[in-house]
Amino acid sequence: MNNQQKSTVIPKAKFSDDFFPFGVHYYCSPTPLPEDWEEDFQQISEAGYTHIQFRPLWRWHERIRGEFVWQDLDRLFELAEKYKLRVILKPMLENAPDWIFDSLNGTRIGFHGVPITPFAMNSSYYAGGFMPCFDKPAVISAAANFVKNLVKRYKDSPALWCYNAWNEPRSRPVFQCCCDDSVQSYRKWLQQRFGTIEELNAKLYKAWTSYDNLIPPVSNCDLVEMFLWRQWAAYAVAEQVKFVERAIRSVDSEKPVMVHAGGCNVARDPACDASDDLLNSASTDRYGFSMNVPYSPGTPLEYNEVEFQSSWLRRVDPDYWCHEFYGKSPKWGKITDPSILKRHIWMAIAAGCGGFTFWEYRTVRMGIMSAGFGLRDLDGAETETSRVCEAAVRIINKKGRLLKQTRRPKARVALLHCTQSDLLQRLLAMKTWLGNAQNVMPDVDYPYKNAIRSAHLGYQGNGESVDWVIPGDDLSAVKLLHLSCIEIVSSSTAEWLKQYVKTGGVLVIEHPFAARDEKTWLNMKRPGYGLDILCGCYEKKRIALPENTDSREIAAFNNGLQVSAKVWRVELELLGDGETIAHWKNGRIAAVRNSFGQGLVYTLGANCSLSYNGQWDDSIFDLSSWILNDAGLEPTDTDRDRQLWIRKRVGSEVEIWFIFNVSKDAKQISLPQRPITVWQAVNAAQTGEGNCFTINAGGTLVVEIMRN
Repeated sequence: MNNQQKSTVIPKAKFSDDFFPFGVHYYCSPTPLPEDWEEDFQQISEAGYTHIQFRPLWRWHERIRGEFVWQDLDRLFELAEKYKLRVILKPMLENAPDWIFDSLNGTRIGFHGVPITPFAMNSSYYAGGFMPCFDKPAVISAAANFVKNLVKRYKDSPALWCYNAWNEPRSRPVFQCCCDDSVQSYRKWLQQRFGTIEELNAKLYKAWTSYDNLIPPVSNCDLVEMFLWRQWAAYAVAEQVKFVERAIRSVDSEKPVMVHAGGCNVARDPACDASDDLLNSASTDRYGFSMNVPYSPGTPLEYNEVEFQSSWLRRVDPDYWCHEFYGKSPKWGKITDPSILKRHIWMAIAAGCGGFTFWEYRTVRMGIMSAGFGLRDLDGAETETSRVCEAAVRIINKKGRLLKQTRRPKARVALLHCTQSDLLQRLLAMKTWLGNAQNVMPDVDYPYKNAIRSAHLGYQGNGESVDWVIPGDDLSAVKLLHLSCIEIVSSSTAEWLKQYVKTGGVLVIEHPFAARDEKTWLNMKRPGYGLDILCGCYEKKRIALPENTDSREIAAFNNGLQVSAKVWRVELELLGDGETIAHWKNGRIAAVRNSFGQGLVYTLGANCSLSYNGQWDDSIFDLSSWILNDAGLEPTDTDRDRQLWIRKRVGSEVEIWFIFNVSKDAKQISLPQRPITVWQAVNAAQTGEGNCFTINAGGTLVVEIMRN
């Protein structure tokens, strides 16, 4: 790039409220090919996209150590400048050059000392070299050197807007990496956490001679060792992100730096795909994620997937980015229905994101995803998908400044996310032969993940927005806190929960609860740390149920509701002034309500979230509604419909209402006032008075109204 060349000035824009970022990924070596670039850039610019993303592959640009080849990026930056497109620059360090493996011994080592052969994974990693061991100081230093040279070359380009430090930081598979450097890092992490080897042995009841003898576990049979190993893996990933972020800032301290996760914590397998959103986001200016949602949703949980994932991202970063949004399936010829695509786009924006990037502009030409993804066709021609996305671009361009100045208001209902309980239950569900975890595949079909999805939906279907919290968060705005399958509770978390209820909070607990301590051992009395006093009961018996439980395993509530138990049946015993509100068929206690301080606690031995049947008529909606009303949290909308979802982004003077009909029937809605503007109506129309609308099956309505 000729930095002396006279250029068009693009207004500098950090992450501000001046516009709503709404862009598209474009280049990941080697595609699209150079002959396509100019026409594509012109079309992207004319469509109104605010930014474009490049993914320079380390392997592509530094095939020979110290010899950098930038011709393709130089031309791409020139075109971005010409067509006034802001650039997000995301180095792809996972694609390491051959010399990393040959000269720096960068090959990852799996369990039992077996090397993990580098390979080309998919279109994002087509050039190969996936993935070296970044725990090796020589490898991460070489990666940082590449990043510094990349930043130095383009930091003064008028088109460069910001950096993305890492694409989907994650440790996968479960057996990576067991090389000497990774093992040393693991030992150091343990030593910082536990102290001397004698202190570690005393706390975990182990018998290591020294840290030098401590090796990574190959089995999930010893819960505590695999439990610690995968927590370290998430820590190591975050340290790598921090290392690259510092390398970027050492050369360019002015432009923002973000990082982009793959599947987020509430949706990701924490053992086979270890990563920690909160750790990853700690050192960067903005956090983003890949939004993975069903292309043809049909069940309530599938409809709720956008909101479920996004509500967690709001906890990680209130102005988070939806950094990969898929307009089309990766499968050849499988197209998302336009009305569904429109709904997903507006659901993503309604959920509160502060920026948005489509993946990707042109359809993939090579690899296992051939003819997949892509807004435009292989030849750059427009498609039904691109027309839907570009129509959204036009609306966002017109309303972007207003949209960027709105936020999702805080919810009165929150779910507690516990990474330790999540990991524990994944390990308990892990299927291995003789404990050998060598070939375990990622999986999120286990109690914790199933329960939190259903619990989230239960409140969503009752017209409630839901926020996520983690132990220790400020709960002053939370009226009801829901805990499901929180097996591991520390002494500090126990005191935090007691204080919340004591000062007037409502706590809903679905068993199992506080069954284990921080080292994964079962508590002699459950719940532990004196939480039985908070609950007004304790666990008398926990019985594992077969997968196909018959109807006899039913908890009958005093109000007439019935919950069919799945996975476990927990029988409770009263303590203090606890009040029985449900019984099992054998007469044992299934649920208890207890007053504690100024607040209320509902303890459910019948985990309604785990027993969710996947339909709209499930008891989870009725039980959530009853608890809300019993606790004095009456609905703000008395006409709420569990299949007509209303979400709001609120600004200083206006509110943007997003209304989604996820039923198979037409729905009527009366807004509090006539809209200022109707942004988009998909299968929806104004009827009667100016504030009345009919929203047909699958319809979406986005309107702007004055704030009361």
